[in-house]
Amino acid sequence: MQTETAKPKIKPNERQQQAIDIQNGQVMLLAGPGTGKTFTVINRIEQMIENGVDASTILCLTFSDAAANEMRQRLIKKIGVKASSVDVYTYHSFCNDVIKQYPEQFSLSLGVRLITETEKLALMKATIDEVNPQIFVPNRADKYFYAKSFVGYVEHLKSLRISKEEYLSNIDTNPTLMPMYNAIEAEIYEREQNGKTQNKGRYAKLETIKKNIGKAKELWDLKEVYAQKMVEKNLIDFADMICFVLNAFEEDENFKEEVSNKYRYFLVDEYQDTNELQNKIIFNLVDANNEKNIFVVGDDDQIIYGFQGAKSDNIENFLTKYPETKVICLEENNRSTQEILDFSYKLVSQDPLRLENNETFKKYNISKKLVAKNAKIIAKERKIRRIEFGDSLQEFNYIVEDIEKLVNSEDCPKNEDGTKNLSQIAILCRKNDVLHSYSEMLKGKNIPCQLNEGKSIFNIRSTILIYYYMCVLCNHTNATEKLYSLLLAEPFKINLEDYNELMKQHNITKLDFVNLMRQLKNWKEPQKIEKFLNTYKELQEFAQADDLRNTVIEIINRTGILTAFYANKKNRTENLMGIKKIIDEATQLSKIEPTTSLQDFVDYLKQSLDNEIPICIDKSSIVQNAVQLTTYHGSKGREFEYVYLPRLTAKVWEKQTDNGYKYITDEVLEDEEASMKKDSDLLKLLFVGITRAKYALTLSFADAEEEKPQQITKYLAEFADYPFESEQIPYNAEDFTHEFFRAISRDVFDNQKAFEAEIRERVKQIVLSPSRLNDYLACPRKFFYLKVLGIDVEESNWDSANFGTIIHGLLENAVRRAKKTGVYPTSDEIREELTKGLEESAFSSDAIKEKFVKLGNNVIEKYYPKFSEIPVSRVDEVEFSLRDIDVDGDFITGKIDRIEKNSDGTYQLYDYKTGSAVSENQIAIGGTKENYFNQLCFYKYAFEKLTDKKVAQTGIIYVEENVTREKTLTTEDMTYIENKIKEVYENIKNLKFNPSCDPSSCKFCQYQQMCKLDLI
Repeated sequence: MQTETAKPKIKPNERQQQAIDIQNGQVMLLAGPGTGKTFTVINRIEQMIENGVDASTILCLTFSDAAANEMRQRLIKKIGVKASSVDVYTYHSFCNDVIKQYPEQFSLSLGVRLITETEKLALMKATIDEVNPQIFVPNRADKYFYAKSFVGYVEHLKSLRISKEEYLSNIDTNPTLMPMYNAIEAEIYEREQNGKTQNKGRYAKLETIKKNIGKAKELWDLKEVYAQKMVEKNLIDFADMICFVLNAFEEDENFKEEVSNKYRYFLVDEYQDTNELQNKIIFNLVDANNEKNIFVVGDDDQIIYGFQGAKSDNIENFLTKYPETKVICLEENNRSTQEILDFSYKLVSQDPLRLENNETFKKYNISKKLVAKNAKIIAKERKIRRIEFGDSLQEFNYIVEDIEKLVNSEDCPKNEDGTKNLSQIAILCRKNDVLHSYSEMLKGKNIPCQLNEGKSIFNIRSTILIYYYMCVLCNHTNATEKLYSLLLAEPFKINLEDYNELMKQHNITKLDFVNLMRQLKNWKEPQKIEKFLNTYKELQEFAQADDLRNTVIEIINRTGILTAFYANKKNRTENLMGIKKIIDEATQLSKIEPTTSLQDFVDYLKQSLDNEIPICIDKSSIVQNAVQLTTYHGSKGREFEYVYLPRLTAKVWEKQTDNGYKYITDEVLEDEEASMKKDSDLLKLLFVGITRAKYALTLSFADAEEEKPQQITKYLAEFADYPFESEQIPYNAEDFTHEFFRAISRDVFDNQKAFEAEIRERVKQIVLSPSRLNDYLACPRKFFYLKVLGIDVEESNWDSANFGTIIHGLLENAVRRAKKTGVYPTSDEIREELTKGLEESAFSSDAIKEKFVKLGNNVIEKYYPKFSEIPVSRVDEVEFSLRDIDVDGDFITGKIDRIEKNSDGTYQLYDYKTGSAVSENQIAIGGTKENYFNQLCFYKYAFEKLTDKKVAQTGIIYVEENVTREKTLTTEDMTYIENKIKEVYENIKNLKFNPSCDPSSCKFCQYQQMCKLDLI
């Protein structure tokens, strides 16, 4: 196993060691940027385990999946297998596990699942149709314009956990509503009594207040209907998970104590980012705990997620609730130079709301001034650059050209092997629209860059073509204008003379293109016309007979669109991600309503396009070897050698207006207090941006933008005498031509190089599970398309998948109830759960549902009696997660359906399968079900490696036939599977994605046309 001991061991500094040593009680670690908070948390957990603390009694909560995964993997690499027992969760995943482990506490149906973003929009559109809001959306065509905003508003209302009466009572108490209305009305009355009739503005204010009250009422109606539709569709969201657990904690003190006292120690990372619901989870757990040991890590200067509900007074509230808290301030910084640390401290010290300035907490001796301690970084100390431009176009050009010079110089950041590391150069802006301009200009200089924002599918060539083709397929007579663009584009690209003849005849006859193509003769390239018409006819017939997802996949494949864009190097990744997104959208809509037609999907896309509702490709979590273009919020937790902060003007910072919706439940601040709060939030955001820099920081602003004068933000105006490396670049009208030419000049961008770089980064993120291992072994090329590129164009059987999920849930819940009560549910109780689960799940037709009702009852009749005869004391675990198991520095993961403990202390591992049983001989190396053999070997190998427990047998239970196939696996089998895992990881890293050697597996493969291009 690779461990961190291979490198020189880094010793904690004095303050870090103090935080590591204080094991009990309440501890707060104030960790500024670059002070090694994660290092401290990991070393603290290591010492706790060395001191005899059972790892399974430690709960670590963090803010994001990425942070949880990083923490878990670093713990395992540092401590070894023991660390896998530490529970590292996000708040949502913790609540989800509580719901799964205690199903009897929650009235949730089988098959309930997390709602997707697509489903949210679709449900909200249906909600808008039903509620028909008149004030939020007056009589206008684009009634879905606010659909995405409504989803956010509704989720906020749900998180408040208040009744309708409590919500509406704010109308009478919120100072901006009825109190203000009554005051203005009284003022108008008094003025009119005194003969003062100039009250138009006051009446307008009354109308505004009426509208705001009407909006608030409509919003509650939207919330109620939307929530009900989620229940009907068997869907929950992240807020639901936390609310369900909080409700259960508040309703059942014994339950709360049981969950809490599974743990002795609570660790909370990024505490400043927690919202009110997450804070309540923490406080409930600690207050119900017998030992009340909690360690929180945060920094009040980095509270920048207020728009997501993070509370600016989180840290103050914690110290108020637990006044005996030991507060430790980390002060040694290993990221930045002293120049950057001193400047950032002076900047953020303008914030009067900082914890360091709060008299209430003076007793804790809080000091946030940081000291640079990284000798390698200190050696690169330099002044901060401050550049004032005459015009914003100069600013764009200068930064792009400055990066170009840097990339081509010896000063360019490098990896350990000496290759250039462009990801250590970053441009930070408040909004993505400016970053898009930098992206295009950098590409024009042939400089790879990564903008971590999902691009709209309506701005991606591949998805526009697919959308146009689907429009034509649904109604070619009304979509002639779409064919204008289609026919001259790859993969159709008909002869130009044929196209001109079509245009000419269309203008004469007014017939649509499809009918003209059928009628006209004497084509220059008749085979292309014939192919288009034949494919068109076949796809029309397919769309009538199959479901939406499979229809979209068939269109993408049979037209050749997928193959064409895979073959085209230009913007290849973007085009493929666009295709993936449009398949995902079709998939999610099919899950909501299995009978969704192609016409319904086209209407959905048209509404999104017309109402400017973005459907964006997924953001990439992979850091490419490219200049990083990110927002200030997106830069949190990252660090760069070179950081550029452009557009530091008042317009972009303090003068930018907040047009967000004001909830009637929001606290209303006095003007002075509100201004102070806004300044505090913006100073924190700027502080985060500045402290991303290790040693090279460039601050810039322009005196004019689009010929309008600008001024530097007031937060930097205070530093007029600061010893920057200052430069002023004037601008006059004669410079415009030169600057414009600089902005639009382009080199040829190396698309192939960019694509290969992204693929190399993507394969680093692959984590093998049994299914992924088998997918690679079956066909490495298909694995590449499906798991690396993420393009799933295989036909799906969601009905069978739904049924399998319900059966798994039934058996899991039965065991959990039996372990809780000592008695298995009766067959009648299980049958009732099955019926409920099937009723609340979406199936493609009533006939299909009826088929699965019979199959489910068959499982209960044949298998459940045998299942419930197994003593519950023998069942050790169900749905057991295998997470982050280290195999020579790589990780594997998986989930075991059922684990039984034998009387001799050994274990049996089982996997449930629906469908027909196969013979034991087939489950073997070289057998027709070698993939099942690999799966069982994988489970035994991973379980023993994770737990140090011995597995006697593994097996597959075919629940529909009540048949079990068991395998006694040997040491040689474990060597076999370990070598397979290592071999597959090595091949993936070396980009070995050759096609399968078995021609029969290619016959019906949806990727065969792409595969023939052999472009990998």
